[in-house]
Amino acid sequence: MVKSIQNSHLNSADKLAHLRKKHRAAIEKVAESFESQFVQHMLKEMRKSIGSQDESAASDFYNTVMDTERSEAMSKQGLGIKEMIIEQLDPRWAQERSQERSRAARLNRENAIQLFQKNDDNEIKKAGFFGKVSLKEISHEN
Repeated sequence: MVKSIQNSHLNSADKLAHLRKKHRAAIEKVAESFESQFVQHMLKEMRKSIGSQDESAASDFYNTVMDTERSEAMSKQGLGIKEMIIEQLDPRWAQERSQERSRAARLNRENAIQLFQKNDDNEIKKAGFFGKVSLKEISHEN
């Protein structure tokens, strides 16, 4: 009886985790689509502001296709709109993202400290640490 209850609890937890994952994926897809549509609309309005000498249907079609492709490419690069939408719809996502950034910054700082302690200029440059930065500045906690 106890094992049956534990198994049903685990199954419920698995189902909940699966639903959250599906929900998050759906939110991300919608947010990315919205960002792309927003950028496409922005490009269309920018094109209107400069005017056009060629008002043919073919030119209009070409510009629409190009705006669509550019907007998709720009939204894949990320303008930050998608992230803002996701943060509003799923606050837990924002918290997890903040924690991931903190961990990455901490690891980056630890790697920098190790490289500077070794005093290996080639490795420092490969890691992307340029300029004259003291060990004291890197190890300083903000």
